Order: sequence, then C-alpha cells, then structure tokens
Amino acid sequence: MPKSANFKFTICLLTLFLLCSHPTILLANNLKGKASRYVTRISPTEGLSQSYVTKTVQDKDGFVWVGTQMGLNRYDGYKVKHIKGPNKVFEKEIISTLFIDAQGFLWVSTAYSGLYRVDTSTFESEQFFKGKIRPEDKSYSEVLAIWQENDSTLWLGISNSVYRLDINTRQLTNYLTLKTNDDIVRDLYLENGILYCATSDGLYRVTIKTGQSELIPHRPPFVNSQDSANTKLLVGDSSLGLLVGTVDGLYRLQKYKTSPSDAEHPQLLIPDLNIWDMIWIDDHYLVATDQGLYSFNPKTLAFTFILNFSESQYRTSDNNIIDMFKDRSGNIWLASKSQGVMIWSPLTTRFQHVTTTSEPKLSHENVWALHQGNDNTLWIGTDNGLNKFVMDKNQNTIYLATKDLKKTVGEQVIRSIFTNSSDNNLLWVVNDNGLNIFNKTTGLLKKPYFTKDAQLILQDKWLSGLFVIDNENIFFFNEGGHFHYNANTGEIIQLTALDKVTDVDLSWSFLGRFPDKTNTVLLATSGHLYQYDLVTQRTSLIYRVKHYQQQSFDYVDNWLIDNNNILWLAMSGEGLIGLDYDTFEEKYRFDTTNHLTTNHIYSLQLDDYGNLWFSSQSGVFRLNLDSHHIEHFVTSDGLHANEFNGYAFSKLHDKRLVFGSPLGITLFSPSAFQNSSFSSQDYHVKLTDLSLMSDKKQYQGISSIDFIELEHDDYGLKLQFSTLQYIKQIRTKYNVTLSGPSPLHLSNYDSNELLLPKLPAGIYELKVTATDPQSGKASKPLLIKIHAKYAPWASPQAKLIAFIIVVFILVVFFNNRRRRKSELIEAHNKVKASKEQMQLALQGSNSGIWDYRIPEDKLWEARIQSELGHTKLSSPTSFREHSSLIKPEHYYQLKAKWKNFISGVTDSWDASYQMKSSKGEWCWYRDVGQIIERDGDGIPIRVSGTYTNITETKINEAKAILYGEAFSQINDWVLILDALKQPVTANDAFIKAFSLTEISDIPSLKFLFSKLGEQKYQEYKEIIEQLGPKQSWQGEEVIETASSNQHPVLIKINAITKSKVTSHYVIVISDITTQKHAEEKLRHLAHYDYLTDLPNRKLILEKLEDKVKYQKNKCALFFIDLDRFKQVNDLYGHSVGDDLLKYVANCLVSNVKHHDLVARQSGDEFIILIDSFNSIDNLSHIAQRINETLSKTIIIEDNHLYITSSIGISIFPNDTISATELIKKADLAMMHAKREGRGQFQFFTKDMNEKAHQRLILENELKKACGANELVNYYQPIVNQRQKKTIGFELLLRWQHQGKMVSPGDFIPIAEETGLISQMTVNAIDQALTDYCSWEDKFPGSYISVNLSPVHILQEGLSQSLNMLLDKHQLTASTLRLEITEGTLLADLDIALVRLAELQSQGFRLLLDDFGTGYSSLTYLSKFPVNVLKIDKSFILNLETNPMNKPIIKSIISLAENLNLSCIAEGVETEKQLKYLQSLGCETIQGFYFAKPMPAKEIEIWASNYSH
Repeated sequence: MPKSANFKFTICLLTLFLLCSHPTILLANNLKGKASRYVTRISPTEGLSQSYVTKTVQDKDGFVWVGTQMGLNRYDGYKVKHIKGPNKVFEKEIISTLFIDAQGFLWVSTAYSGLYRVDTSTFESEQFFKGKIRPEDKSYSEVLAIWQENDSTLWLGISNSVYRLDINTRQLTNYLTLKTNDDIVRDLYLENGILYCATSDGLYRVTIKTGQSELIPHRPPFVNSQDSANTKLLVGDSSLGLLVGTVDGLYRLQKYKTSPSDAEHPQLLIPDLNIWDMIWIDDHYLVATDQGLYSFNPKTLAFTFILNFSESQYRTSDNNIIDMFKDRSGNIWLASKSQGVMIWSPLTTRFQHVTTTSEPKLSHENVWALHQGNDNTLWIGTDNGLNKFVMDKNQNTIYLATKDLKKTVGEQVIRSIFTNSSDNNLLWVVNDNGLNIFNKTTGLLKKPYFTKDAQLILQDKWLSGLFVIDNENIFFFNEGGHFHYNANTGEIIQLTALDKVTDVDLSWSFLGRFPDKTNTVLLATSGHLYQYDLVTQRTSLIYRVKHYQQQSFDYVDNWLIDNNNILWLAMSGEGLIGLDYDTFEEKYRFDTTNHLTTNHIYSLQLDDYGNLWFSSQSGVFRLNLDSHHIEHFVTSDGLHANEFNGYAFSKLHDKRLVFGSPLGITLFSPSAFQNSSFSSQDYHVKLTDLSLMSDKKQYQGISSIDFIELEHDDYGLKLQFSTLQYIKQIRTKYNVTLSGPSPLHLSNYDSNELLLPKLPAGIYELKVTATDPQSGKASKPLLIKIHAKYAPWASPQAKLIAFIIVVFILVVFFNNRRRRKSELIEAHNKVKASKEQMQLALQGSNSGIWDYRIPEDKLWEARIQSELGHTKLSSPTSFREHSSLIKPEHYYQLKAKWKNFISGVTDSWDASYQMKSSKGEWCWYRDVGQIIERDGDGIPIRVSGTYTNITETKINEAKAILYGEAFSQINDWVLILDALKQPVTANDAFIKAFSLTEISDIPSLKFLFSKLGEQKYQEYKEIIEQLGPKQSWQGEEVIETASSNQHPVLIKINAITKSKVTSHYVIVISDITTQKHAEEKLRHLAHYDYLTDLPNRKLILEKLEDKVKYQKNKCALFFIDLDRFKQVNDLYGHSVGDDLLKYVANCLVSNVKHHDLVARQSGDEFIILIDSFNSIDNLSHIAQRINETLSKTIIIEDNHLYITSSIGISIFPNDTISATELIKKADLAMMHAKREGRGQFQFFTKDMNEKAHQRLILENELKKACGANELVNYYQPIVNQRQKKTIGFELLLRWQHQGKMVSPGDFIPIAEETGLISQMTVNAIDQALTDYCSWEDKFPGSYISVNLSPVHILQEGLSQSLNMLLDKHQLTASTLRLEITEGTLLADLDIALVRLAELQSQGFRLLLDDFGTGYSSLTYLSKFPVNVLKIDKSFILNLETNPMNKPIIKSIISLAENLNLSCIAEGVETEKQLKYLQSLGCETIQGFYFAKPMPAKEIEIWASNYSH
C-alpha cells in the first residue's frame, strides 16, 4: 500500500475513533454478549488455589497449568491439584508467568524465588534464577516475559531488563535495561535476529548481532496518551506485520527488512481498549481486553465483541482478561482477576438462536410451529402471532399478534402451519379458533368453506390433532369423533370405523401418512400408533408401548423412516423407538436406561451425514445411524434452552435444521458437527493421580507410571485418570477392566476415580479406555501392571517351608513317639478348626475402611452406597452428607467428641451410632480410627480407620432383653421343666395364678395337674413322656386356680431339643374364658340381627328350609316392606331410623302368635313365618291388623312419624315347595301391593310372575333406551285464546321402541322405581332448552312446562340442578314451569312443602296438574305455593255427556279466580268445549283442538301453518 493510501487509511480510522464514544458501537448487535452465557470457570470454589490468575498453559501430556497470585495448580479436567514445588515455594508465592518450552519443560516464574524449570511428568524442578540479579541487590526481580530462541537459549524479561539465558551454563547476559526501576519488560518477540521488547516505557528493538537497542515508534503521531505508550503484547502477523498491544489500543507496524527506514508508519487498529493477549483461531484473532473478548479479522479489520464476564452466569464486574490460550481441544482459557480461569468453547457458536431479545425479534418466545415455503422464508407460529422470518435478509415481519399481553387464548396463538396445496400464496394455519387460511400477501386470516352439515359437526367444538396432508386430506378430531375434511368440497366425513377402535378421549394427533401408503392416515393415541385405511375402513396397530397405562398418556409425537428402512418413533414418555418398517418389529430402543437423559422425545430430523437429530425435554440429541452412538447437546453446549416443543421443527433448503422451544428457535448446520479429524492415536487415557490410604507419601511422575507394587498390608489404592480433552469431559464414559485373582469390570463408568480397597495377593493388569462423547469412538488404553505382594507368612515360599517343617516334625514324632500319634492328630484338628473359625469370623465381620481428609472435607467410605443404598451420593462425600444420615440424637451425642478428635485433642476415635439406609431402616455401626496425618503445625489433616456393621449384634441384644421382658410379662401361664420333668422356672402370671412366692414352691409336676384328678394327672404324665424331640401337644381343659375359680384353658406342651436330645419341656397354659364367651356371642350374631335382635336372613332361611322339608301342613310367609322409611332416615337421621326399626320389630312380634317367627330380612324389610293357619281369611286378618298398627302415628324423640307397610303373602305348598322361591314370590306380591297405593297387602298369584317378567324385560330395554337416546321430546302447545298466541309448551317424553310407541304410563313408573327418572328428566330438560332457544324468536315470552315426579321433589339440590341447566343456555327461571300432581305431594308432605317453597323462591312458577281428581286438592291449595291450576282432561272430555262436569269446571275456575291463581284447561278437542271454557273466562287452553304433541322439528312447521 503506498504511503498516501496509508495516510488516508489512518485518517479514516481516526475519524471513526473520534465519532465513536466506544468501539462497541461497531459491533453487530445481535452477537453482543451471546457467548457470555456459555462460559464456565475453575475458581477456588472448584479447588483453585486463588482467584487471581496470572497465566495458563498446557503441557505435552495435555494437563493445564494455572498460575495464580497464590500458588501453582494443575488441572486434569476433573480436579485441581496444588503443586507445592521445592520447599513449597510454588504453593506460597505469586506465580508471575508460565512458559512451556520446545522440549516440554514448564518454566515457572515466581515473585521472590526466581525462575524454575519443572519436569511436568515427575514434578522435579531446577532453579535457574534466584530472584536477584546480583546477590547484593536489596529488591527482588521477577521474570515477566519469556521467549525461546532455541533448545539452549531463552530470552527473559526480568523486571526492567532483558537477559539472554544460556540453559546449559545458566549464564545470564544483559541486552537491555530501561531508564527507571519503575518500568518493566512485559513481552518479547524475536524474528530475523531482531528482538522486540514491549515495555511500560514503549517498544524497544534490540539487534542481537550487535547488541544495539533503540526505542521505536509503535503508534501514529496523533496518539500520544501515556497508556498508549505502555506496551504489553507483541504478535507477529504475516500480512499486517508486528501487532503491538498497549494499555490504550492495538497498533501495527511493518517489520523492516534491511534497515529501519523500510518500516512503514504505525497504524491504530483498535482504539481505547486495554489489550492483554491475542491468539489466532481459524481465520481471525481472538483479542483479550479489559472489556472482554473480541474477534479481529486481519483481512477486513472487522472488530466484533464476543463475550465478557459481567454478562456470564458469574456476574463479576471486572471484565479484564489478563491472559488467554487455546487448548488442543479448541477451548479458550481466559484468565480473570477475581473469578479464576474462565473457559469458553467456540463450538457453542454452532447453534444460532432467534428470540424476543435477538435481532430481528420474534413476537413471542414460545414457538409451537415452523414451516418453510419454497423461498428462503421461515414461518414461525408462537403464543402471540405469526412471524415471517426472511433468513437471508435477517428480517422478521409479525402478523396476528395482540398487544393485550393478558390474552392467552385466541387467533394469535398459532398451533400449526401447513402448506396449502392449491395456492402457494396461502397457508393453512391452526390457532385457538380452529382451522384458517392465511394470505401471505394481505396478512389476513379467513375461514375455509364448510357445508351446512360440516358446520354442525364443528359447531362450538374445538379442533384437536389436526394434520394437513393436502387440501383434500385434512384430518382432525373433537368430542364427537374422528373426521376427514375435504377443503375443495367443504365436506366433513366422520371416520366411524376408526371411532369404534379408538377412544377419542385418548387420541393425541393425526400424523400424516407413510410415503408408500396412499389413502391412509396415521393416528397417535395414548400408548398407540394406528394406521387407518380410508378405502377399506380398516384400522391396524403399528405400535403399542411396552407397559401401557391409560393415565400415563405416552404418545408418538413424530416419526421418520431412515435409509436403513427403520421407522423411528419419537415417544413422549417412552424415548426413541426403532421399528422394522416392513414388519413393525421393534429393533432399537433408546431411553433413560441406555444413553438418554429423558424419555420425552419430540421431533426427528435426518441430516446428510447419516445422523438422526431429535429434540426432547432435555436438550437435542444426535444419533449416528451406523454406530448408534448418541451425542447429547444442552445449554452448556450452546443451546438457548434444554426444553423444546413438539411439532416445532423444520429442515431448511440450505440443509440447516431448526427446532422450536419455549425460548425461541434454534438453528444449526449439521456439517459444523462433523468431527472428521478424530484420531484414536491422539485420544488416550492418562493416569492423573495415585494414592494409597495406607501410605502417606506423594507419588511423583504419575503420568508415566505403568507398574505399581503393593505391600501385603497396603489398602485403599485410588487411581485417577482423564482423557485431558476438556470438551464434554464430565460426559466421558470409561470402561475399566481389572484382570487377575480378583477381577473387576466396569462399563460406561462415569467417574474418573477407581478405588480398590484391598487386593488379594497376585499379579493384576488394569486397563482403562474412554469413549469419546462426540464421536463415540474408543481411546488408546491406559495399561498398568499391579503386583500385590503376599504377606511373608502367606507367600507360596513361606507355605512351602512351613509344610516341610510340619512334615519333618510329623516324621520325627511318628518315629520317636508313635504312642502320641492320636494326641497329635487331635491337637492338629483343633488347630485346624480354630483357624477355620478365625477365617469365618473375619469374613463375617461386616467391616470396611473409612478415610477423611479434613481440609478438603472429603470422606471415602463404601458403606454409603453398598450397604446403606444411597446410590445418589457419590464417593467421596462431605462430612455434612455423612452426618445427615446419622440418627439425630446420636449425632448430637457424638458431635463434641468428633470435634475433639479432628482438632487433635484426642488421638483416637471409637463410637457406635445408627445411620439411615435408603429404605428408611436404621443400621448400627461401630467406627474406630486414628489420626494418620498432620500438617506442619501439628494440626490433623487426615484421619482414617475401620467401621463395622453391628446391627445384628444390637438386634440380638435387644431381642435378649425383649425376650426376657416378654417372658416375665406374658399373660399366659408358662412353666419350664427340665429333662427329668422337674420345674426350672415359671413366669409371673403362673406364679400369681397358683399363689406361689417363687418357683421352688412347686414340688413336682403333679402339683400342676392335682386339680384335674388322679386320672388326668396320669394322662398328662404319659403325654409328656411320649413326646419326642421337637414334638408338641395341645388340648383344652378346665382347671381350678388358687382362687378356686374354674377356667377353660388351652394347654400346649413343647419338647425343646438340644443336640437331638430333649433338654426341656415348655408348658404354656392360656386362659380362653374370654374366647369362649366371644365364640358364643359370634354364634348369636351369625343368626340374629344386631339392631332388633330378631332372627336374620340366614336363620329365617334355615328355619324355612326345615319347614318345607319336614312339615306337611300349610304355612304362610309374609314379606313386609316399610313405606317412606327412607324419607324418615333422610329427614330425621339414622338414629331415629334405627329406633323406628326396633319399634316395628316389637309391633310385628306382638301381632303374631308365640310359635310364629318374625325376622329382619334387610334394611326396612321384615319376614313373618306363620307356622299354621285355618283359612285365607285368617291370614288377611293378620295382614290387615299389621297394616293398621303401623299406620298409626309413631312418636320417637318428640318426632311424629307416619309410615305404612306393604305386605306380600305366599303360601306353602300352594305357591311353591322351595324355601327361596317362597320368599321370592312373597317379595313379588309385596311389590304389587306397593303399586296398589301402599298400606296394602297382596297374595301371590301366577299372573304376577308373568307381569314381573314382562316388567323386567321392559326395565332392561328402558335402560338401553336411555343409553341409546331412544327417548325423544314431544311438545304440546299451550295457547292463550284471548291473546291469540302460543304462550308455552308442555314437555312430554316419548319412547319409540321396536317400531311402536310405549305408553308413558308403562315406562314412567318403571323409571321412577329404578331411579332412571332423574337423569331422563335432566336430559329431556337440557334438550328442551336447546330446542327452545331455536324457536324463542318465534314465540317471545313463551315457556316450557315440565312434569316433576315424586322422586324429583324428594331429591335435594333440585333447584340447583335446574338453575345449572338454565345458566348453561343463558335463560332465566321464567322459562321453566314445573307441574306437580297430588301424588307428588302425597310422597312426603313435609319435604314437599320445603322443596316447593325453595323452587318458588328461585323464581319458578308451580302448576298443580290433574286438579280435581284427588281427595285433598283444596287442602293442598291452602298449604302449598301453587301458581296455576290445570283442570284435568277427564272433566273436559265428558263435558257434553256428563252434566255434572260443567258445574265442577265452573267451580274450579271460580276458585282459581278467588285465590288469584291462573287456570289451564287440558284435553280440549272440540270447538264446543273451547267456547264453553271461554264463556267461563278460561283463556289458556291445551289440547288436540290446537295441536297434538309433536317433535321439535315440527314446531316451526305447525307455527307457520296454524293461525289462531
């Protein structure tokens, strides 16, 4: 570039500098700070020695070394290790800088102790500089900059000077010293014999050959701030030249070739920022500054902000990145002043996000649907609007959004987006208002065309599970069933065959069709995937979940067929399932038991590299379809959210994949994830640490160890290992194999530590391999030989020598002392038995080792997981975690003792306490330990010992105490005899029962059985003598105690065996007096009613069976049912009801002879068995007498009760010779009596059986009719003749059964008795109100009149039920009028009065139907709140033939006028009848003259044809 151009370039930069208040205005806003959220850290919280990091490097093995202002650290991906160095110098001092030379040595510079070279494998160190240039110097100098010239030469910036270090001779040669001691050398750069020195005083250039040095300009003339003179970083760039970082900006100057005059003028590249470090990555630099991390492109000079610490999860205000380096895995390590070292992976930028905070912004962050058309536009459906995202222009346009943020339901909620196959300018959009057509040009929605029949299907119903295959094949379901919609014709066809197979309430969504299966559609339901054939109407099952539970609602969210002909199912609740597409046989299953972290899988997408990507409730997964390796991506890998939404996915035209989530959309290119450079040669497992619990020494050169030798008493071998990759390190899985005498194999092991408590003697080989979490490939193995030595006395040689000695001794003894052979053999056997016992004791001791490191608060012990079952607590645990399992009272008892132990007050620890297992059980342990390591001040830092599970011992102790206490306190009389039948001991109950002071008072066995007589004594003596070992005997007796009381007792005698010989006899005598009384009481309760003490159903049946079996004379059976007993129970409570049943029982007994039997059948039903009778009249007289007695007023607890009884009578043998049939026929006769009006009795007749059979058939058919909606509403108009208009309709229920109309007089009574009437009436009123709404405009002010049965009046909540129905249809109480009859009021006068008053208070008008036909109509008018009288039609029909009817009608109308009541005449059929009623002033008419009852659909036709 010519000088003039260079000057113009500088001026441009200066202009930008002056116009910008801060360089960040040059950045792309949508990138600012995005990467900050993915920063992780290693700080003192994670084990770092101090939070101010000075330098970070990576050694040849892959370990990362971190220097801080208080110590040197080494990190292996899992754990930070503090490096002490010689005399702990690295642990105590400030680490000024670190440097890895070409030979792999680590150079460590300290503030006061100088410069050391460290072998990173062995930790051996050499001091090359002692901290002072000259021994007499008073101040220390520190090495701040290092540059390696060759294998034997280093250039060092020491305080304010530059020296050349000859490594071989350790000779320092000075080349540059700054003017003042306050200045320092901060960085060095050597090229072509020229050494550039960045100092706080400016940039110096040293010519190596001549030793000449000079200060050279590094900034343009117009920049002259003091901070810009403070140079601190030098980077050589092939195109830009030498880059110079200062406290105030980044500059460039071209390196000269032959003379300084060849150099061009310096230029300002980045203003203002404090430049700490720069590294090259891909095609740009990463620049560490005081404001965070930036990207700098040397070609375009573009400067882009990437991240800072203040926007990370750690929220520190200091954004200085004082050092930076890239590890071999591509991670960027950023040194901070207060938060340790931060780690950021550029791989997190592979995921891009569009949210409500990005540019451009979405209308709402919760994304439900994604769709890309033929262009480069992505349509995004959210909770608030539809977004048109033009990706190549990075522009977004929002449609259908609402500003009312409280509105959560409506057209703005976009659920699905589909292609419209008829017009590319249209989209199918599903929102909360259903299916819509969206016009891309106008941005407006409109409803598609539906036929009238289709509109009825959709009316007021939500659409669910909708899927658009094309415009002719749109599928959905609602509460009415599953449907197929053709948008071209507007028709909707119900898929009735599919409805029969699947429950629509369990349906989830239609899912399109398989590519080769035309005329089909897939339906996902709870636990199932079905395929429905639209032609054959057959439904086939594709898949069913393994353990189907209807309520769990596991469903298929998405499906995909790969190139291997595998049908993949994304299951929400069961994971990822792979089926053979031809057979639908399960081939693969991935869930939380193998590789997945969640079972909720949503969307599936294939990339072009043989991978299956799928979103989930826990991040995004990538499945390699060849190796079946699964890689998991979460927020730490660059995702914005771990939770994604089903159906929100798309594969873009440029091969990128996109998923929708509650936090926007995530886009990425699968090509960015192809790791083709992976090599197993570079991927290996390294040993990072090694320790023995039995040995305190520190092992050096651990990474190169391949052989470990253990002494016989060594225990607790702990090995730590790592792949040192730092990418998804914690997700690395290891396979560990230990071969040898005690083999071990661990697969998919997720810990980097292996603890071998105690290895039996022998040769072992440990093999550890790792599985790369990205590629799934295996690493090179870590191989270590382990030799566990034998104990000197247990080695093969020792055993051989011992054997020879024993043989020699035996030979000598055999030859010289043959006579002692038997004694020696016996002694040998004893020794052998003792040895076996000792071995068994050791094996059964239930012991283990514990080890606690006090400063780290880490406790190693196996019992937490292996014995107590707390698998979620990983080893090591903290003391707090350990103590949380200790029983609280034990913890507080031992707390002070433990504190004394770990503080060194006591040297040993011995304690017993209980710990809680994962099953909630308490286990006893005894811990013994001692202090095994102290620090330099004598303070304990490590304690260790053993623990023993003493739970069984404690249980046995408790059992012994319990058994002793139980023996003394047991209520049974217990006597123990020895083998000679002499008393040994007895419990307190025995001694008290026989008034003994102690056991010695029992002289012999004879004493015990003396009260039974001599014969009994001899019998029991023989019984005891005949008992063999472990045999027992028991029997019942009546025995007399010291109080001379007779007691029924149960005697049990057991022979106790020891060494197959009876050693004792245990006699247990149990007083069973209470048991005998209870048995007698139970026998009574089994045959008598507990309330009335009458014989119960069981006893009466037994007596009746005996009668019909043995008696030849006639007998009769009365079946009595109390009328209105339920009302008494409901109104006055069960206590009054029970007293009433007792009263009735006494009445029945007093009305029959003493040899007749009265029994309670059940509830309010009684049976009387008349033993004999003279005539039928005699039976009638008894029945009449019972009815009269029970119909009288009964006073209980000041309550006046009124009941009647219905009696059915059957006669033996006239009616039957079966006992059960006799009861059944009497019951049938009782039911007929009840229908006759209650308070009646009936004898059984044969036609009753036939009527009952027909009635039962009709009852069953009525139940079916209710379920099949065979009952239909008919309406008869009520006309006001004076006003000439229809004012109401009476609702009449009709039943069309088997082609015939069933009379309401036949099925209504059945409905009332079976309880069906309630639901039938509710359904009828609901339908009537629906019909009323459709004709309300034609009959303004009209009403629906409904007949209520006694069942309704007696029910609680009647008014609430009616009001709910009215509210449902948005109608008032004036719409319904309620008709009651005299029979309704007779059901229960008191309850009826309460119910009717409640209804009238709610605004309902009450009509008294069939007025004039009852006995007490006038009485009811005075008591009950009636508004309208309906003259019974029987008076109207005979008006012209019966002269008595006219005055009756006239009287009723006059009565209504006087009582200010309305009047309706029913049954008007002729004009004469009408005119007569008009002449009397009766205006409201109902009858065939105007209209017969008709269905709802005929009402409008009648209204249009009929003229008043």
